[in-house]
Amino acid sequence: MSAAPRAGLGLALGGALALLLASFARWGFSDRDVFSRDGVFGAIDAGPLVFSPLGLELARFAAVQLGAHLLLGLLVWTLARSAHAAWPRAAATVKLWTVFWLVAAVSWVLAANAWAYPRSHLAENWNEAVRAQVAGVAVFEVITAVLAGLALLTIALALLARGAPRRTDRPPTGRRVLALVLGAASLAAVLSAIAVLRAPAAARADALPAAARSGRPNIILIGIDSLRCDVTQSGGGRAGLTPHVDRFLSGAVRFADAMTPLARTYPAWVSVLTGRHPHTTGAVVNLLPRGTLNLGDTLPQAFRRAGYRTAYAIDEVRFSNIDASYGFDQAISPPIGAADFLIGTLGDVPLTNLIANTRIGAWLLPQLHANRAVVALYRPDVFVARLQRELNPRQPLFLALHLTLPHWPYVWSEDVPGAEPPPQTWVADQYRPAVQRVDRQFQDVLDMLAGKGLLQNALVVLLSDHGEALGQADDSPWGGSGPTEDPFAPPVITGHGTSVLSPHQYRVVLALRAFGRAQRDFAQFGPREIAAPVSLEDLAPTFNELLALGMPAGNFDGLPLTAALAGTPAVPAAFAARIRFTETEFNPRGFLPGQQQTASALRGALQVYRVDAASGRLQIRPEARGQLMRERQYAALRGNQLVAALPNVRADAFRVVHIAAPGSLPRRLEARPATPELAEAAALWDALHGRFAALAAD
Repeated sequence: MSAAPRAGLGLALGGALALLLASFARWGFSDRDVFSRDGVFGAIDAGPLVFSPLGLELARFAAVQLGAHLLLGLLVWTLARSAHAAWPRAAATVKLWTVFWLVAAVSWVLAANAWAYPRSHLAENWNEAVRAQVAGVAVFEVITAVLAGLALLTIALALLARGAPRRTDRPPTGRRVLALVLGAASLAAVLSAIAVLRAPAAARADALPAAARSGRPNIILIGIDSLRCDVTQSGGGRAGLTPHVDRFLSGAVRFADAMTPLARTYPAWVSVLTGRHPHTTGAVVNLLPRGTLNLGDTLPQAFRRAGYRTAYAIDEVRFSNIDASYGFDQAISPPIGAADFLIGTLGDVPLTNLIANTRIGAWLLPQLHANRAVVALYRPDVFVARLQRELNPRQPLFLALHLTLPHWPYVWSEDVPGAEPPPQTWVADQYRPAVQRVDRQFQDVLDMLAGKGLLQNALVVLLSDHGEALGQADDSPWGGSGPTEDPFAPPVITGHGTSVLSPHQYRVVLALRAFGRAQRDFAQFGPREIAAPVSLEDLAPTFNELLALGMPAGNFDGLPLTAALAGTPAVPAAFAARIRFTETEFNPRGFLPGQQQTASALRGALQVYRVDAASGRLQIRPEARGQLMRERQYAALRGNQLVAALPNVRADAFRVVHIAAPGSLPRRLEARPATPELAEAAALWDALHGRFAALAAD
C-alpha cells in the first residue's frame, strides 16, 4: 500500500529541530541569563539589534543553523520514503522508517562530532566509543561506512523499484544485481573517502615565478603567540620540544635580549608595524576605536608605496583588531566584531560543526572557520589551508602572519581530553603540547610559502608578541625565592600582561633569516647570536633602513638594528644606554591560565566594552579607559635593573619598587632616590614617570 505523500515529513523535521534545540540546551540550564538584560548581550551594550551589523550576523547564523537542520530532516524523510519503496515487503510504515533513519542520522551526527571535535560540549559521552578500534579501524569509521553504504543502497533500490513494472512486486533479477553492484560500489567509495580523510593532505605547489624573480626580497614576519624564549633550544629549552623552530633559529641571526613594550598581541603588533611605543600610538589597550589611534606611517603602507603586495593573516581576532586599514591590501582572518564573541561562544552545534572547517563552512560560518578562538573546532591545518588558498601575490610580498595556538587556553580540536594533570603543574602541562603543535604549524607555513616560491628570495622574521608565565618558580625575577607574604611577589604568576615582575612575560623570541637570493644580498643575516638589548619597536626602523622605504626616521621610538647586525661583537652605544619599558593590561576574571572561562566570566569581562553600532565591533567604553590605565603596572628596565610602579587600588596610587639584580627581592622606593649608589634607580624612576602619564601626578 502506498504511503501518503507527506507521511513522516513532520516527524523528520521535528526530530531534526529537536537536535538543534538540544544543542543549545546547555545555555538554558547552565547560564540562564546569557540572553537576558543582565547577560552577555546586555553586558556589551549592543543597542538595537534589528538591521545592525551585529543583528544581521546573528540572523545569518540562525538561518544557517535552521537551514542545516531542516536539510537533515529532509534527508531523513527522503531515506525513509526510499526505504519504504526499496523494501515493500518489510512490515514498516514510512513513519517507522522515519524513526529508524532519524535515530541513525542523529546518532551519526553526534558520533561524527565527537570523532572530529572531541572537545565539543556534546562529545563527552561519545569520545571513547567512537575511537575504539575494530581490526585497526575506528568504530566511527565502521559505523560511517555501514550507514553510508546502507543509505546509498536504499536509494539505488528505490530508484530501481520506481522503474520496475507495476504488476511485479519485486524488481527483475537484473535490476536486483545492478542494485547490489551500485550498493557495493557506493560502499567502496565511502571506504575510499574515509581513507583519504585519514591521510595527511599533501602540500600543493603554486610557484609564482614573477615574484620569485624579483630583485626585491619578500619580507615575511611570522609571529607565534605566547612563545617563551626558554622553550627553544637556543633559549635554554630541551631539545626536541620545538624542532622546526630550532632548525629555523640555527640558521638565523638571533637577538638574545629582546622584549615587548606591552605583553599583549595587539599593542605588540602595532609597535611592530609602526616602530613606535604604545603610548605614542595610543594602542595601549585592546579594542580601541580605530579613529583614536595615532599610527603615523606604517610599515605595510611603506611597503605598498615600494610596490609590494601587503597582507596580514591571523587566526584569532577577538582582542587584536588589526585589519586592512593599517596599510594592508589583504587581511586573512576571522570576521572582526562582537559577533565573533557571541557566535564563537554559542556556536558549538554538532551538525554545523561538521561543515565549519570545510570550504562551504568558510562561506556559511565565517566566525567558526579556522578560528583559534573557537577552541573546540580549531584545526591548525585548516588555517594553513586557508593561507594556501587565499595568499596568491603576483608581486613582491610583505606578509605579517600571526599564529595564536599557544595562547590560553592551550587546547584545540585535535587535543583529545584526558586525565587532568596535577594542579601545581596544570598550566605548564597544557602549554607544552600547544607549543609542540604550533611548531609543526610553523613548519607547515614555511612549506606552504616555499611551495609558492615565496622563499626563493626572502627575509623572514620569527618573533613572539610576548611570552607566558606558567605559575612556576622562575616566573618571577627572584626565582620564587622570596617569602610568600611579600606583597610584591604573588605566589603564582600566570598568563601575559599580568605582571611586569615576570620576565618570561615580556621577553620575546626575535630572529631574522635570509632565504634564497637574499642570503647573498644580505650577508649580515648570517647565523649568530646578538646580545644587544632590543625591542619589537626596532623592526620597522630596521626595514626602513635596509630597504630604503622612506619612512620618516624621526617618527620612530625604536632603533634600527642595522648597526647591531653589522657583525661587530661590541654592543652599539645607543643600545647599551637605552631604557626599555613594559606594562600590564586589563586582566578580567576567567581569562587567565588556570581560571575557568564561563559565560558569566565573559559577561563580566565585556562590561567595560560596548558594540559600535555602525561597524558591529566591540570597543572599549571611553569612560573605562582612564580607570584601566590606573590599574595597570608599569616598568622601566636597563641592564639588570628594573624600577616598577605597582597600583595600590585602595589608595588610588602607585607603589614604586626597585630590583637591583636578577634574584634579588623588590625594594620599596618611597621617593625618587637621591643617593649615588642608587643613581641607576633614579634614572629609571625619571624615565618611568616621564614615559607614562598615569604616573605623572603620583
